[in-house]
Amino acid sequence: MSNALMAPRKNKRSEAGKAIAQAIIEQYQPTNAEEMQDALKDIFGPMFESMLQGEMDTHLGYESNDHGYKATNNRRNGYSHKTVKTTCGDIPVDVPRDREASFEPQAIPKHSRDVSGIEDKVLSMYAKGIPSKDYKAYTAQLKKVYGASSLKASSAEFERFKQAWSQYPGAVDVWVRNWQHIEQLFNYGCAVRKVMYTTNAIESVNSSLRKVTKKGTFLSEAAVRKARWSINSSRGCG
Repeated sequence: MSNALMAPRKNKRSEAGKAIAQAIIEQYQPTNAEEMQDALKDIFGPMFESMLQGEMDTHLGYESNDHGYKATNNRRNGYSHKTVKTTCGDIPVDVPRDREASFEPQAIPKHSRDVSGIEDKVLSMYAKGIPSKDYKAYTAQLKKVYGASSLKASSAEFERFKQAWSQYPGAVDVWVRNWQHIEQLFNYGCAVRKVMYTTNAIESVNSSLRKVTKKGTFLSEAAVRKARWSINSSRGCG
């Protein structure tokens, strides 16, 4: 018998997979196969939900709680609740929705409830990290597009952006489809554009109004404006 046949089999499991397994064992400390299965059942729900959130970020082109400029009017619209079948048993999962109902999840496709065949892929994808690892670089380059000094410079940055992130066609396409809205920004000066693509100025006004209206009943609109002016003056703004 040759040495090749006598050689021990190489362990093909990834280091990332081993790290996840070790973390599960340390956290749950299972003592038998049943307890290990319960531990896997406990983590599969959050894993699926995390992947679905990442898919929604890619679909919309921005993360949840991102208050910057959006290239689309489509927004998150709560969740639908479904129970999926896995080898570890039935698991409840919250699936994010969008207002236009155009989101087509891949981790748990619409109308699909049996995901037992893709559990290994889920663990592998989760170990590698669900495209969020690229999000900071993605948004940094995107800011160069709508923060450019002119429409010509913005168009050039947009071409570089499309080439750099072609591996995420869904995240790029949402900006391509709504490019005309970005072009309109450059009809205004830099200072005005900054107010338009951020919500900081609006949030500041709303914060002042909330502080004023908490004080109680006012006899007229003029009384409200006077109270708000007093607060803004004390903060050093007009």
